[in-house]
Amino acid sequence: MQAYMSKLIARLDALNEQRKQRALDMMDVRGRQVFSLIPVLLHYNHPVIPGYAGESVPHGVFDFDLDDNQQQQIAEFAKSCGDRVAAPEQRDILALYTMGSTSSIGQSLPVT
Repeated sequence: MQAYMSKLIARLDALNEQRKQRALDMMDVRGRQVFSLIPVLLHYNHPVIPGYAGESVPHGVFDFDLDDNQQQQIAEFAKSCGDRVAAPEQRDILALYTMGSTSSIGQSLPVT
């Protein structure tokens, strides 16, 4: 039974990754950047990062690891103020989900 459940979970993970990749493929560069930044903004709650809303705001995404691009973005924010941006100790957010049209962010950007 455990092997069967593990196989089902792996198949669902692969399907979700495929769905995410399809949505990303439909977005322009700016849309992909915003999509990539959303979990970063929810994970970190630091005054140098856009979206900072005070210490009392829930932040920190459970089991979240930055990819290389996200690490570079955090480093740029930190460099701009000369401060170190440390990973949050608390992890108030258990999971992030996309719903509906995940590319609607990219579709709502003005055409230049």
